[in-house]
Amino acid sequence: MIQFRAVRMALAAGAGAAALALTACSGDQAGPSGGDTGIVQGTGEITQVAAADRETAPDLTGETVDGEPLSLSDYRGQVVVLNIWGSWCPPCIAEADNFVRVANDTADQGVQFVGINTRDRSRENAVAFEDNHDVPYPSLYDPDGRLLL
Repeated sequence: MIQFRAVRMALAAGAGAAALALTACSGDQAGPSGGDTGIVQGTGEITQVAAADRETAPDLTGETVDGEPLSLSDYRGQVVVLNIWGSWCPPCIAEADNFVRVANDTADQGVQFVGINTRDRSRENAVAFEDNHDVPYPSLYDPDGRLLL
């Protein structure tokens, strides 16, 4: 009987530890946790569109993560790379330093970079991400993903 009680206590403790571990996996209250984050991955294929065949980009307007006004139309006639990112997004974290490197390497060629920070629930997370990666270009703050629609 004592041995059975010890087994039951060990099982209960194990179940409690497992439940605690599972709840800890989705505990970031500042950002989305669990569920579908809507990450879309492409094939890695690069498509080049001739300048004569390019359409005018839509005018995306809003505030940057730093609270400054920004309009994509300010860059009309220039080569602009849009980087859509979120501080909560593992692929975005993995590629951030590469975007920074390419932005710095192509700045003297007139290539402009503009980020769109999407679905970060607080500006602080977005600002911290940019600070941690030394992002040299502005990013529109789009917590609801409306600019992407």
